[in-house]
Amino acid sequence: MLAGQHRPAEAVPAEGPRSRQELRELVGAPKPQVERALVRLQRGLVLTNGGLVERDQGWPAVALDLVARAWELPELPPPEEARRALARLVLDAAGELTAADLAGALGWRRTLAAGVLDEVAESRDADGFRIWTRL
Repeated sequence: MLAGQHRPAEAVPAEGPRSRQELRELVGAPKPQVERALVRLQRGLVLTNGGLVERDQGWPAVALDLVARAWELPELPPPEEARRALARLVLDAAGELTAADLAGALGWRRTLAAGVLDEVAESRDADGFRIWTRL
């Protein structure tokens, strides 16, 4: 996490859903720095759009909220468990796949994909490729 990124991430849980402008004011950092942090937090699935905030003039502003609160999610599983669940979903849909297939589908490195597949599937070599199928 970048130096200023933790401040917007801390402001949302404490203050509830807020517009980008309100978050910039709460954090007290320059607009470009806060905007970069908010984009990273949204890409990292920490923040999401959580409704609208009425303003005195003009259109309502989009409020950012925590993904877990906005979607009423239970506590997120540990990363390893989440990776295994994702790999199982992709494998179930595909029937069989290579580590490169899984890496491409989920944006992972091939070595990570191969390691996770080793945990959730059985593999075989076919024509010089290692292919995993559901256990």
